[in-house]
Amino acid sequence: MEQNPFDEKKVAVVEEVVPETPEPIDTDELLKRPELELVPPSNDQTPVQMLLSIDFWIMFVAWFVGAGSALTVTNNLASIVLSYGGEDGQQVYMVVAYAFANCTGRLSFGLLSDRFSHKAQRMTFYSVALIIMTFCQLGFSMFPLSMFYPLVICTGLGYGGMVSTMYAFISDRWGNKYYGINSSIITVASASSSYLMSTLLAASVYQSHIKGSGILCYGRKCYELTFYITTGLCLGAWMLLLVLQYRNRYLGVTRKFKSKVSPTELLTPTHEDTAVTTDAYSEAQHSAEEI
Repeated sequence: MEQNPFDEKKVAVVEEVVPETPEPIDTDELLKRPELELVPPSNDQTPVQMLLSIDFWIMFVAWFVGAGSALTVTNNLASIVLSYGGEDGQQVYMVVAYAFANCTGRLSFGLLSDRFSHKAQRMTFYSVALIIMTFCQLGFSMFPLSMFYPLVICTGLGYGGMVSTMYAFISDRWGNKYYGINSSIITVASASSSYLMSTLLAASVYQSHIKGSGILCYGRKCYELTFYITTGLCLGAWMLLLVLQYRNRYLGVTRKFKSKVSPTELLTPTHEDTAVTTDAYSEAQHSAEEI
């Protein structure tokens, strides 16, 4: 009878050690973590839905006042310079400075609102631009002609900042599906303010201070009342923006994270988790080889 070779030898059977598969992560529980504050994002909304929103009319008034104040300066800059004792043609260099500042404002405010979107709302940056515009309007009513260059530059920065953040807010608040028509509707505010503020209001105040049968007005009084009115309107619009920020921040209108960590990053295994799994697997393999 043949002897079974396995009777004399003890054969060690080593089971292959496989690292445990991590349990699936419940995304619902993940979004409840305290370091995240997730507010449901707005869906794509039609123009009718946008027009029925309180946020739209607050934004409409804020854009009406902000754009109208800037256009009051740019549309009447030549007449303002002459009224304050400047020379004809001096406004040309101011227009160039305004155009450069306007472009800089659009780029800088757009970049900053994207860079710090996890810390501040779009309307926060719009509020900063509107405050700049408010001080500029007050400055035009109080300062002499020698201060017009910094005032014009700051006006361009403020207007550019409002333009970039306003259109970004429309996309964030009412979605991208109807963005074209929604953004076109709100431009009615700037078009109407251009006539009502820079033409009707400014011209009425200017005409009321013309002496005799002349056609030109000279002196600070020609536009002083206009700039006082636009300053008050800017302050009122800024207070309305505080209401809009409160609605967006605390009433769940748009999505905002307190931290920079996104749900995708939280679902991805970290470097430390991967290192621990790899070390455990290597140790198990080494033990198996020794046996």
